[in-house]
Amino acid sequence: MESELIKFGYKDLRVETVGECSPFYKPYAETLKFYKSVGFEVEKRGRLRNNMGYKWRHSTLRKKLAGK
Repeated sequence: MESELIKFGYKDLRVETVGECSPFYKPYAETLKFYKSVGFEVEKRGRLRNNMGYKWRHSTLRKKLAGK
């Protein structure tokens, strides 16, 4: 799929997901671990939010696509 995106001129991919959560929530941690395992890096961290005792922060992850 990445090769097709490169053909169309895309240079990188971005995804926004929960990057931090307290108390610990395994599905968020596994999602972040997956993205990092396929080459995504944290580009930007959002502000810390707090709601009903839960704290979380969205992160924008970026993966540079290999060009020719």
